[in-house]
Amino acid sequence: MQNINNGLVLDTHVLLWSLLQPEELSEQIKHKINLVQENSQLFLSSISLWEIAMLNFKKRINYL
Repeated sequence: MQNINNGLVLDTHVLLWSLLQPEELSEQIKHKINLVQENSQLFLSSISLWEIAMLNFKKRINYL
């Protein structure tokens, strides 16, 4: 994850864990994500969408 213009860029793993396995995230990361959601914006790289599509296609995740 990276801070950018008072927002937060989530990488693919953090995004997937927050959606599918939130228990995998540390309390510190969960707190940071919640703070940013309340006060700013969360961002996602366009490549993360491709990575998620490929993981789903290869049956490594079953989210879509």
